[in-house]
Amino acid sequence: MKNIISFLALGALLSAPAIAQQLVIKGSDTLGAKLVPLLAEGYRAKVPSISFEIAAEGSSTGIAAVIDGTAQIGMSSRAAKPTEVSSGSAKGVTLNPIIVAYDGIGILVNANNPIKNLRKRHIEQIFTGDITDWSAVGGKPGPISIYTRSLNCSAPESPSASIPTIEGCGIAI
Repeated sequence: MKNIISFLALGALLSAPAIAQQLVIKGSDTLGAKLVPLLAEGYRAKVPSISFEIAAEGSSTGIAAVIDGTAQIGMSSRAAKPTEVSSGSAKGVTLNPIIVAYDGIGILVNANNPIKNLRKRHIEQIFTGDITDWSAVGGKPGPISIYTRSLNCSAPESPSASIPTIEGCGIAI
């Protein structure tokens, strides 16, 4: 229920009378590549006088844009770092996170791979580079290949935090 309320809070924010005719939204590829453009399109159908500038350039970019005043909404697929919060505070900007979605991660292993007991800690070690060969986790010797959708994704910034307890994903600041 919390997620629905947070999503409605974003809707209430966007349905408030707009002072500017353009809303600038910058940040996370996770939100900015598909979801936010679809939401903007739906909103624009109801309020044709508003336009959107949406730039999906990474979570850090979105948070920085809100702090420096170049965006009204910053998209982030992670929680703001303490340094970002203090930077905002120093400039009189309070970051107000609203969770609109949760991101996920899928781990795929070939059916012919004999691994029977892959654990979260193994996945963390694979993503941090501590394990690079299948034999280290009970498989046949051979290099592990990792494929991710983007190097700008927040997960690679802190894999040890995001793999075991996938936190802070899909946050709009």
